[in-house]
Amino acid sequence: MRGEGMKGQAQLMEYIFMTLLIVVILFAVIIFLAGWQATQLKLEKTKTQSQYVLNLLKLVSTSPLFVKEPSVYDAGKLLALKQECKELEKLFGRFTLNVTLVGQELTECTSDTWPDCTYWLICPHPGNYTAYGFPAAIYWPAGRVTDYGIHPRIDLGWIEVRWYE
Repeated sequence: MRGEGMKGQAQLMEYIFMTLLIVVILFAVIIFLAGWQATQLKLEKTKTQSQYVLNLLKLVSTSPLFVKEPSVYDAGKLLALKQECKELEKLFGRFTLNVTLVGQELTECTSDTWPDCTYWLICPHPGNYTAYGFPAAIYWPAGRVTDYGIHPRIDLGWIEVRWYE
């Protein structure tokens, strides 16, 4: 009789051990799938943010608010838009536009430094951002004054659009 009790107890312990093992494996699979799903969501968020910034960059490079013609930024318009951040953010969201002339010493464009300036920082914000940039032409409506008259002036610049979360 005593052997049957031990045999039953061993089977019960085996059953408990197997149940515990299955529960542990099930929890491990759930944790793995939850972690994988979280990673996929982060990747999707990054992809969506990048797509938004690229669309914003395309919009900024073709909008008559900023450019004389596609990818030719108007220096006069950029100076005027520095005062209109609230209106621009209603249109484009929380962003910063940084326009810098290539190969020149940095002097921020303000009404006091115009036209002897080399960069515009429109709607600056602190914090984390996603940014893309590209080269573009900067058109100066005032042009260059020489002995032969006023000539158009176009400089090479770097445009960077930053979008904040």
